[in-house]
Amino acid sequence: MAEFVLRRSHTVMIDEVDQFQSTALDLCSSELVLDSRRQPTVPLRELDEDKAKLSPEAVKALCPTISHARYLSEFLLASICEDVLHLRHYEGHGPSRERPGVNSTGWHLAGSRDRRLITLLFPDEGITSEQEIPARLFDELNALRPASPAGGGGTDTASAGDPSLAPHLAAVRRLLGDLLAPRGEDLLASVQLELNEVLLDVVKDPHDRSEAIELLIVRMWLAELDDTLALLRNKTGQLRSLGMRSARTLAQRLETGVAAHILPYGMLGKAITGYRVTGLDNPHKNAELTAQSISGDPHTYTAQLGSIVSLALAGVERPVLGLSATAYFPQAVREHVHADVKWWMTDAAPDSIRAKRRMITDSVTQRAIQISGIPQQHKREALIKLGDRLYDTVIHDELARIARTDPDRAHAAVVVNSYEHCRHLALGIHSAGQYTGGLCVAVPADRHWRAKLPPLPPGITELTPDEFEDFPRKGTILVVPMARIARGLNIVIGTKSAITPVYLCTRPLALLTDPAEMYASVNAAGIGSLPFTPTSTPVGDLREARAAAWARMGMIMRAAPGFVSTAHVLQEEIVAGMVVDMIQLAGRARRGGTDMTLHLVDYAFHEDSWQSDLAGILRRMHGRWSPEVRRQMNAIYREALAAFLAYAGIEPDDT
Repeated sequence: MAEFVLRRSHTVMIDEVDQFQSTALDLCSSELVLDSRRQPTVPLRELDEDKAKLSPEAVKALCPTISHARYLSEFLLASICEDVLHLRHYEGHGPSRERPGVNSTGWHLAGSRDRRLITLLFPDEGITSEQEIPARLFDELNALRPASPAGGGGTDTASAGDPSLAPHLAAVRRLLGDLLAPRGEDLLASVQLELNEVLLDVVKDPHDRSEAIELLIVRMWLAELDDTLALLRNKTGQLRSLGMRSARTLAQRLETGVAAHILPYGMLGKAITGYRVTGLDNPHKNAELTAQSISGDPHTYTAQLGSIVSLALAGVERPVLGLSATAYFPQAVREHVHADVKWWMTDAAPDSIRAKRRMITDSVTQRAIQISGIPQQHKREALIKLGDRLYDTVIHDELARIARTDPDRAHAAVVVNSYEHCRHLALGIHSAGQYTGGLCVAVPADRHWRAKLPPLPPGITELTPDEFEDFPRKGTILVVPMARIARGLNIVIGTKSAITPVYLCTRPLALLTDPAEMYASVNAAGIGSLPFTPTSTPVGDLREARAAAWARMGMIMRAAPGFVSTAHVLQEEIVAGMVVDMIQLAGRARRGGTDMTLHLVDYAFHEDSWQSDLAGILRRMHGRWSPEVRRQMNAIYREALAAFLAYAGIEPDDT
């Protein structure tokens, strides 16, 4: 499609270009079923069986890699089906983790459990969940990876090399190497027993020791799969040239990233691969192992669409005009487009956007109600309570006041993170003492997903995204997920926005465990380290950019769980993305030059423990901006930026 557009069009215009880049990040992945108990044919198996049709030269070139990929995939799935190995996210102590069903169907990276493994292998270091892991411990863990036949260990780290290993760790490395090349024997049980003996004096608790052994084996196994799939990916051109359907299918599944043949790899210089197992309700019949690879360079793809990408696809350069209200925000790793801003029209109407703190308290305990950061099982009750108190103490009076002066704009948007959250908050508003009607709740367009949502009492109107524009005729309060309203349809009466107040009731945070979020941070870290103007040492610049990307990858993998304990630079990236969404959300209520007020309701915005409150992080972000970035941010965003700076207690003169 990109080639067609660039060949046919003299000029290309992209609306919401930052969303275009964000979508490109989501599309930088592909899936490959590695082994399956459910379906008789999978790409690796098909090609392995078809190789008898190839020339001896082709067999010799492909056979080792394909055979090794099959061995790693099939042995891992069989071990999981037999409950011998597990892919799980559980981190804890005691026999409870040994219950059936501990395998997770989520995505797992080769190093995704490194933090837990390091705390088990190095108990004397005293690593807690509130601190970052020292890089030297990661170097030691990486050194446990058995050397590949070509020499060296894994290729996926930017570690400081192979430190001198303690005797017991050297024994661990040797045993993992034995397991990786069994020469026809199943050595898993014997290696597990030997590892148990080796780690007996280091990991005292037998359950912890069992977990450490499993984590060591799974980490090594997935890392070896990473490298093997990378070898196959490098041979996709060779696979396509074979002319066989199985080879073509495998090549298509291995290709990753937007415009993979133009920008096959990002700043890391290789793909990130995650694995998951499904069908574990009946593993012997339904189990399936799938790999998801993330690669490509969506940031460069977006910024260079009219030059590098256009030249590669169409043979000519094309003017590409990207439009968006939020395409410049350097710390927003998903949205910031790495290209010069050529023209902007700022929102300069004074006091047109206001950001206000709203601390809603429990009527019984008088404690502030927090949603984000509390255990999942408590969120339903908290959201219902918040909806009740928010309506009675704020929304009812504010809508009544607006109705007296500007009745067309007496409508409110109440924003949360999901459709399920919408239902819970709506129940609270519906039960409020002063509530008399006018409540609308967003629902997904797909009837299948709507049927899974909890029921609502009569009198509440459900609206799909396509029906949002009808909201002013059907009610006065719309409860809606952030993802659906931030860049959604304009809700207007005539030419003016029908919405005045917006209540943000849950802190909309990105999860760095999500592959696209993690890749956005890693790739942007590499690009951000490149000099703004070309230098005489491009190879050295790219080498430094790759090191910066790997350093960010290591930071994410070492990061303590939870937003509060996350490294400051990662907190700031997350908040920058959140501010972009809030600026877009404010834009929904600014149509026709109207004013709006954004109420930050969730107490998670204001809780200042560990310097993780929104105001504190905004002050920290502002302090990191260079004078040039400050000038550019102020010139582009003006009133929107001023609203958030005022919320954070930063004087406008400071910009």
